[in-house]
Amino acid sequence: MDKKQLNEMETALVMMIVIFSEDRGCRNPAVIETQEHYAYLLEKILQQRSFKSTKFQFAELLFQLSTIRRLSTKFRPYFEEIISQCSDFLPPMLSELVN
Repeated sequence: MDKKQLNEMETALVMMIVIFSEDRGCRNPAVIETQEHYAYLLEKILQQRSFKSTKFQFAELLFQLSTIRRLSTKFRPYFEEIISQCSDFLPPMLSELVN
């Protein structure tokens, strides 16, 4: 995120877009609407910047999130295997990611 030069508020909005994502197993319309709301806010904030380099920044961020989701889906079985074999040695929060 540092290369994108996001400030704290913009970074927080990106995190909220990820957290309120239907690909995390939730199909609740309210969750999807919440994600859309945060995405809209981020887009508007980025549009208000006067830097030329930010013209496509919102689209680039969404593309990166899509890439991360694909990688997450692809490597989830490996991650689950690691959690199951090493659950005694890993922090509890990692096992929560799989459940």
